[in-house]
Amino acid sequence: MRQHLKESDLSLTTSIDVTQQNHSYGSLIQRFSTIFLLFLLLSPVNIMAQSTKTFTVNMTGDESDPNADNIGDDGRCDVDPITMGDQCTFRAAIQNQNGNRNLGQNRITFDIPNAPGTGSIIIKVGSTGLGALPPILGSVFIDGINSDGRRIELDGSMAGGGAIGLRLLGGGCEISFFVINSFSSHGMFISGTPPPGEGGHRIQNNYIGTDFTGTTAKGNGGDGIFIDNTPGCMIGGTGILRNIISGNEGRGINIQGLDPSQFGTNGAQNNLAIGNLIGLDISGENALPNKGDAVVLNNAPNNTIGGSDPNQGNKMAGTNNTNGVTVTGSLTEGIKILGNFIGENKTGAKFKVGIAASAKPITIEGNVITEIVGVGIDLFVTGDGSYNIRRNTFEGNMSVGSKLRFGEGKNVQMMYQNNLHSGNGMALDVEESLSGKIDWIFAGDTLKLGQAGANFIFHAAGNKDFSNGIYQGNAGVAFNYVADLAPGLQMALRVKGDAYSGNAGGARTGKVVLKAGTEFSYALLGSSAVNNGKDGDRLDVFADVNAIATLTSMENRFAVNGGAGLRWISDGKNLVTLRAFIEKDIFDKNVLTGLEVTSFLTEKSILNNTVTDNGGPGILLDGTTIAHLEGNTISGNGIGILVNDAATASMNNNTITANGKGIAFGGTGAGSDMTANAIFKNNGIGIDLGNDGPTANDVGDADTGPNNLQNFPVLTAVNSSGGNTNIQGTLNSTPNATFRLDFFSNDACNPSGFGEGQAFLDSFKVTTDANGNATFNALLTGITLPAGAAVTSTATDPAHNTSEFSACLQMGNVETADLELTKKADKTQYVVGDQVTYTIQLTNKGTANAPDIVVTDLLPAGITFKQATASVGTYSSATGKWQVALLNNGQQATLTITGTANAAGTITNIAEVTASKLPDPDSSPGNGVSTEDDQSSVSIQVSQPQADITQQYRALMQQITALVNAGKLTPREGRILNGIVDISLQLENRGRIQPAIFVLRVFIVLVRNATQRTRLTDIDRNALINAAQKIINQLRAMPLRQSSASQDSSEEWKDLESRARKELMGEAFIRTYPNPFNSYAVISFDVATESRVQLNVYSANGEIVARLVDQVMQPGVQTITWQTPDLAAGVYLLQLKANDVITTYKVFHVKE
Repeated sequence: MRQHLKESDLSLTTSIDVTQQNHSYGSLIQRFSTIFLLFLLLSPVNIMAQSTKTFTVNMTGDESDPNADNIGDDGRCDVDPITMGDQCTFRAAIQNQNGNRNLGQNRITFDIPNAPGTGSIIIKVGSTGLGALPPILGSVFIDGINSDGRRIELDGSMAGGGAIGLRLLGGGCEISFFVINSFSSHGMFISGTPPPGEGGHRIQNNYIGTDFTGTTAKGNGGDGIFIDNTPGCMIGGTGILRNIISGNEGRGINIQGLDPSQFGTNGAQNNLAIGNLIGLDISGENALPNKGDAVVLNNAPNNTIGGSDPNQGNKMAGTNNTNGVTVTGSLTEGIKILGNFIGENKTGAKFKVGIAASAKPITIEGNVITEIVGVGIDLFVTGDGSYNIRRNTFEGNMSVGSKLRFGEGKNVQMMYQNNLHSGNGMALDVEESLSGKIDWIFAGDTLKLGQAGANFIFHAAGNKDFSNGIYQGNAGVAFNYVADLAPGLQMALRVKGDAYSGNAGGARTGKVVLKAGTEFSYALLGSSAVNNGKDGDRLDVFADVNAIATLTSMENRFAVNGGAGLRWISDGKNLVTLRAFIEKDIFDKNVLTGLEVTSFLTEKSILNNTVTDNGGPGILLDGTTIAHLEGNTISGNGIGILVNDAATASMNNNTITANGKGIAFGGTGAGSDMTANAIFKNNGIGIDLGNDGPTANDVGDADTGPNNLQNFPVLTAVNSSGGNTNIQGTLNSTPNATFRLDFFSNDACNPSGFGEGQAFLDSFKVTTDANGNATFNALLTGITLPAGAAVTSTATDPAHNTSEFSACLQMGNVETADLELTKKADKTQYVVGDQVTYTIQLTNKGTANAPDIVVTDLLPAGITFKQATASVGTYSSATGKWQVALLNNGQQATLTITGTANAAGTITNIAEVTASKLPDPDSSPGNGVSTEDDQSSVSIQVSQPQADITQQYRALMQQITALVNAGKLTPREGRILNGIVDISLQLENRGRIQPAIFVLRVFIVLVRNATQRTRLTDIDRNALINAAQKIINQLRAMPLRQSSASQDSSEEWKDLESRARKELMGEAFIRTYPNPFNSYAVISFDVATESRVQLNVYSANGEIVARLVDQVMQPGVQTITWQTPDLAAGVYLLQLKANDVITTYKVFHVKE
């Protein structure tokens, strides 16, 4: 009897190498031959091996074959043995395949005649009550297309709970052309009995989760394809071999392996999914998303999703809470995700994450990731080794293109190369682990048109190499990084050939935090930063003691940036170990500054750069920087070089021209040595200590400031003859010290009269005497100057402090200045306490510009200093010295001194020029000769003031108050009169004499004419008038202190009398005569202005008795006679209403 082969005996014959991508149906012949030969070898002698079988499905029912399922069955697919012929359902065909799986790869075909419909041929799985189809064992080729070309559609809507469309538990199956939908569980399940399965299946050209057209979702309740711990499967292919896996309730493709903690062998390896449409319809343009992730790999190493050849990538779409590809588990090495299209299509479907991977070394290459809601690639590095992210495209407004995080303590090589990021919220978001070693090769990437470029946080040691990147048009910073390293770590950041342009937030910004023992190096080489909104390259360094940082910028171009071209700043705590090297860079047309260095040691390091046309300083040195500048060309900047704070710099052989100023020092740093530079044609002065224009020399050079405000030499003569040049002059500076004098020639003198230094001639040393003076006669051998050359000089002390340029001296000239001084006072007569204003005018009538002028004007006794204003230079009230650094020929300077006269008598004030560096043809500074034109004086007369007029005002106001207290004036009258007196006093205090007199005249008129009450006697009235007149007389005797007609005009006071009269007469003064009266009464009252007047009489009970007046009346005193023959005796009230003011007066009527 023939022996039956066991399933395990066929394992070698049925395995398929899915890595061979050129498989074709012709390969079946080879496998059939192999199976046949093996059968012969394993069968008994003279027994022929059995051949494989083909089972043809010829009906759409779901009945089972009662004689099938077991190996050795009758081999016929027949669900009804009683009826003639074979009636074969798909369920029966699977049963017969399983019963004959020992034969090798059998075949199931479809030849269903007269099937209803014109679309697919539908098999209602479970329609007979048998539930899901049986699992497929062994190896079988199933071509799910009928003989008439129509697809076979497996409809699982009647298959019951937990039903799977097709279950592959053998190996080497080829399943194609099916439509599998409406099952309550997975569309297809691939595993083993038990897992791991043999695998090696090919699943191609199936529609899993859609209808037969591939355009309508008819999803399965689970995953589209679930591969359970099974290797070597090919899912899809290029062109017609692709699957559509869409519309399912679970994931598209789910590959699950065993975690190391689980019992068993991990077999989920070497699977390949290519060319599939996952979450899309047949057109690839409209979304039919699965509700789970498109592809999931869990503990599934060495699997490949997509491919690098054309059309091998899968095309995926999903929802905003699913991922394109998800990689998880501890066994994830060797995974490749290649050439896929992941993201939005025309329908607008988006993934939350394109590729989410927590993985060991992985390759993500050639994918197009577009319009993701969240992150394009979200990678967490879990193992040592090389990670490759290459040639991917990240398009659209995803929040982050790539988000990369790292497990602790890993040794990683991260290859991020030739990726394109366009329009992302942030292209890259990277944060390294705190420990381990991470090396970067970041090359050829493009980051453009996003909200931000790259953001890196470096924590781990390693080499971080970035090269040939393009960063363009981002709204934020193109490349931002933080390096925060643990103590003792070493990190090298190298950037070469990067290009940054049009980034609104700036090109590169960095922050480096270095702890003790940390070593950090940064090299920026051959890169460009052009037309960015802020700085081209900014780096802030914070370093503990013993931390080392070395920064290098070489052969870069920084141009047209909105901030600085390059800005490197440290906290200055560890200057010695923070070094910067900046060489052969170009800094051009940056808005704020070309190059800024703060608190770095840059000795021998700012070399051979070109710094042109920057809006602020070409080079800015801040903080505690110690720099050396050599061989640089610095032109067209706001300031060529600006040295601030405590920074210092040695500078030699630089060309500094056509800037606002050449070199300016605005801080306190000392020790900046400048020599052999070519400084010329700058708009301001060539060297400016203090950044405030030419600084005058001081005697003994004791002043302090930048470069200790080193005094410059004074040149007195320059001549060339016999091939040599002789330069004479003087230097006043620190006593008993040796100075280096540098000499320069210029085509023309600077407009300031000082400098510059166009061509360096030679140096010469002089030593000052005990008074700090030195006279020199320098012979420059072999040097001849052309006629008209302007010669200048600087002085440098032993501590390397170089001065400003001296005043120019043309070759062949002896410079002279003719200084003339005039002095005057604002008037000649003053009263003690008056302000005195002196004006001193200094004029240079000579042929040369006069430097270092001192005018002495110490105010004499009797004048107290108040303030001084100088048009040029500064004035000290303590010394009386007015120092003028430079007065060009033909120019005039003015000093105004204001003081207060505090003593009576004749006071004379003398001013004299007491110092000047150039000789004067008609005077000698400080010789005290009054007849020379450099001295001038003025005398004034000061008298004692009369008795204090303020006391007289106060006395008049006291008189008024006494009359109020005596009942002769009402309180209201007293307030009005005192108010008028006070107005006059305030005017007098302000020097406005005429208005003060006018107001007192109003007072007199009111007292004399307006006060009609009998309570104020003539004696009282005269006393008030006399006191006011006395004050007027004294005011007339006083000098007018304000001459302005507008101020002394009485126009503004012309209505004062009428206004005061109105106020004062508001209670119109009522008089009755006689009072008491019996038969008549004469009533008098004043009306202040034309108005309606009512005069009523009321009884003591408030009843009106008579209306005496009710008419409009003119201003003045009015008199009314009231006849009262029949009036009862008693008390009556007169009520006067005028100008809305009511006045009541009591009268008494008696009978005779």
